Amino acid sequence: IIDEAKAHGLELVVDFDIGEAYQVVKFNYRYQVPEIDDKRKHKGWLGDQLCQILTVTGKITYRMLVFRKSERKLDRSLDTSPTHFECTQVPLATDKAQRATSDIKLERIIHNFELSKSH
Repeated sequence: IIDEAKAHGLELVVDFDIGEAYQVVKFNYRYQVPEIDDKRKHKGWLGDQLCQILTVTGKITYRMLVFRKSERKLDRSLDTSPTHFECTQVPLATDKAQRATSDIKLERIIHNFELSKSH
């Protein structure tokens, strides 16, 4: 995943193991590996059982990955195609002062996250 992210100009900032921090195997699955039940053929049910098996046996993990753009390039062109919609809920940092402010907020979030992990 990290190589793919780098190809898109992203760098890994935080790699947090949610499964270990919140003891997912203990609390969600009670350390139990279920047997696949052939009576229920619904894909959602089978997928849930498979996810539990893979998580309890350590084949997959619950992780939170936080990435940050490594290059700061703004695309100032507008896409006017009918399928493009602008999201007005997300502010766009159009000048250096706004980008610096958002960087400071991100650094605080990361710092607070690291502090919470150490406690």
